[in-house]
Amino acid sequence: MITREEIFDFVKDKYNIKPDYPWEKYSNYAALRHKDNKKWFGLVMDITSDKIGLNTI
Repeated sequence: MITREEIFDFVKDKYNIKPDYPWEKYSNYAALRHKDNKKWFGLVMDITSDKIGLNTI
């Protein structure tokens, strides 16, 4: 499994972008934004497996 640090390192190396933490309540959730228009191209957050259908049995 890829870690959030590996994602952040890749985005920094490839695009020179650091994660942004826009939510005070969810301080571990990170947005990845384009430098020019500030639109998000990625969101890194903690969710449970059932939220994405991994516990379907």
